[in-house]
Amino acid sequence: MTPPERSLRAHLTRTESLNAVYEGTLIEETGRAEVTIGVTDRRLLGRSADGEFLDVKQEYITSIRSHLHSSPTFRGVDDRLVAGVGAILAVIAVIALVLTVLRLPAAEGMATVGLAVATVAGGSAAELARRRYVRVREALGRLERDRGFDFDLGSDRDRLVLGGLGGGLLAAVSFLWLLAATGPLAGLLVLATVGGLALAEYGVRLETEYEGIEFATEREKRVEITTVDGRTVELRTEPDASLERELGCRSTRHHYDSIESVQYDAP
Repeated sequence: MTPPERSLRAHLTRTESLNAVYEGTLIEETGRAEVTIGVTDRRLLGRSADGEFLDVKQEYITSIRSHLHSSPTFRGVDDRLVAGVGAILAVIAVIALVLTVLRLPAAEGMATVGLAVATVAGGSAAELARRRYVRVREALGRLERDRGFDFDLGSDRDRLVLGGLGGGLLAAVSFLWLLAATGPLAGLLVLATVGGLALAEYGVRLETEYEGIEFATEREKRVEITTVDGRTVELRTEPDASLERELGCRSTRHHYDSIESVQYDAP
């Protein structure tokens, strides 16, 4: 017996039997909740992980309607799209920065360009040193587990630490100087350039991690149950679930006359 089925059985009476169990979603005005749905010989039950409970007596059901719903979806990440967006962002930021510099006096414009280049170069150097440092540290860790040590790798690690700190310091000082000299606009454009380059580089790395975008069609069965008091219970289940058939057959047995309607898609 699965845990969801066990949670439903805890709400049964002694003479009540659980005939079918489904996983689905309960749709309400306040939101939706993932529920375990059970059909007994007397009721429709539903219980969510956070304790929300659904209880509908079958003799109160007046209609059951269901239909299959399909919606397009996609999975994965397209590396070309990510790289392209990053490259476009970087190009736009550079063009905007150039236009900003052209409006400045010659000396101030040259200083702005120099500080912007120093910020980007220092940040890039610090990031490259960080990545290389991570790989070197992992290699040294494997050697230490094998009770060995590579002095060349140890020296590389120390140089990478110094290089990363130097690049980060250069980027920070240049960026702060740029803000003080030209104001926030140039600083924002430099940040946009760095962000675009980082996004483009991430897109290039995605090429080896993902297979691109995969388009698919998601299908679900939507079941609407109306009760004598005008209440409508909307449930969504897997497309092959037979909730409406199971519930329709058993609800009809509780009525002297047939319930108003039981409509569902043909198999």
